[in-house]
Amino acid sequence: MVLLTTDNMLSLLRVLCETVPASVKQVNDMALIPFVISFFKVADRLPPSLVQTAGQFLHTLTDENTAAKRTLLGHGDAVNVLFNVVKAQQLGAETSADDTAVVRMLAGAVLMNLKDVAIEQLETEADKRGADVSAEDAQVWDNMTRAVLEIVSGFISFDPHEAAARALHLAETIPVADVIAAPEASKQEMELDRLGARMDYIQMALELAANIFTDEGASAEDAEKAESESEDTAEPADGNGSDDDMGNDEDEEDDDAEHEDDGDEGEADLEDRDADFDADDMNDVLCDEGAAKKETEEAVRQSVLGVFIDAIVPSLLRLAEPTVAMTCAAESARLASVAEDFAALNERALGCFNNFLLVIEESLKAWFRMHADRVDAWWRFLIGVAERLVGSAADADPAAADRRLRYMVLDRAIGCMWTLARGVGGEVPATPDQIEGLIFVCSTAPDHALRVKAVGVLGNIARRQPGHVDANRRIGLFLVDHVIAASLQANAQPGGTCAAVEPVAEALDLLFDIYGDMAYDYDEPVFVREKLLPRLRQMLAPMRSLCKTVDRRKHRSLRDRCDLATQNLRAFIEYKATERK
Repeated sequence: MVLLTTDNMLSLLRVLCETVPASVKQVNDMALIPFVISFFKVADRLPPSLVQTAGQFLHTLTDENTAAKRTLLGHGDAVNVLFNVVKAQQLGAETSADDTAVVRMLAGAVLMNLKDVAIEQLETEADKRGADVSAEDAQVWDNMTRAVLEIVSGFISFDPHEAAARALHLAETIPVADVIAAPEASKQEMELDRLGARMDYIQMALELAANIFTDEGASAEDAEKAESESEDTAEPADGNGSDDDMGNDEDEEDDDAEHEDDGDEGEADLEDRDADFDADDMNDVLCDEGAAKKETEEAVRQSVLGVFIDAIVPSLLRLAEPTVAMTCAAESARLASVAEDFAALNERALGCFNNFLLVIEESLKAWFRMHADRVDAWWRFLIGVAERLVGSAADADPAAADRRLRYMVLDRAIGCMWTLARGVGGEVPATPDQIEGLIFVCSTAPDHALRVKAVGVLGNIARRQPGHVDANRRIGLFLVDHVIAASLQANAQPGGTCAAVEPVAEALDLLFDIYGDMAYDYDEPVFVREKLLPRLRQMLAPMRSLCKTVDRRKHRSLRDRCDLATQNLRAFIEYKATERK
């Protein structure tokens, strides 16, 4: 009874902290941390559910709560207790492997919450000594991060297809008598509850993985190495491409004066050097480049990025695959609950994957260029997910409940495609059929958020060159005629309104990039021959009208974006009108 009361009390306090942020200070003042930490010291002698509740409470309490973090870090051996739990392979002879994994993951999640303040304290102490944080102290926390990711990796090694089939079978075979009389839960209900709890913890593991990678995934050192590798293997477009060349005008003038009377000697020297550069020299260059790439790959493999790519991403993709439960939401309340759970799992997995892609895009874009094979594989996977969710236009229209879940997951999948396509400058293996599928999604999207994402994917694909003129034409005309012009015409109708400001602004921004240079191989056959400039001129006045429909007081950022798109449209028209003269 005492243990059950304690479990309920901690659960209530956790929910209170989550739902009423102002209550966190009162919970801090209750000084519960020593009491809760004691559960982890004797985790092998307590019911696993109680230790898990304690872990959930600590994780919630230490989330963005500096006071609680400092209290926990300053409490005796609390951190060491949590470290020992993370390292433990088995908490007790009677504790199952699944229960052990959950407790270890929760202890790791609490430690990850503490890490920023712990490192800050180490830096403060080092500053007082006039030194840097010792490598040993920093390594302790780095090793902990890797250990937590390994726990997460093992925990999310879960077959959603097998689990969904089992859950549907259980939901369909619950005895009717149990539902009506409900004397106690049936075996099927208890197994469903266990499966639901497991999926809740998997979602927590995915959130933890996403947070870890967002905070630490692509360190400055990783980025430096990858960018250095990329620069070493890429030739500058011209002689003014490096910072070293800029600001050295005096040195260049001195060199010019020194060689002013050399006549053709400079060219002769160059020819001699060219003649001296033979196959052996080329082999040396290639060997150096290969060694640099190998060194970069090894550094990435040893980093959090490497752990994430090798241990987490494969499981993410497996959890992101839609299951048979996706089509059962409309059949019964119990089946709808199962469908919701598995759709939420798909959504969370794709969200975690998108976090990973965003960090790579923002901090380590060169990694994409070094791993085109992974980019291609990920693109094909995401397309496969989208195709399963959308189906062909000839398919029977799904029920409203099923359609809502499909679009919920589809939104995440298209978001991942957008990040991936943007990260590689549109260089994804999109086929004509896939482009048509994305156009279909854009045209039928139930909300503007999904439409913006689809526009973003298409606009980045349109940037591919050389050799993709037909794809550029299809996408460019679609953006101009069906995304921008159609929305502006709807707004111009008497009594008409256009809430689709974001897709229009996004499409315009992309067009400025796509057709920003007449040297692009598609510019003349598409922008010029399809007479896009006159069409854009006709959109300038309607764009001003569209901007006025956005209330600056209620939606300031959206109004600012719309105004900026209009200003850029005017400047772009002026630029393209004179570009070829």
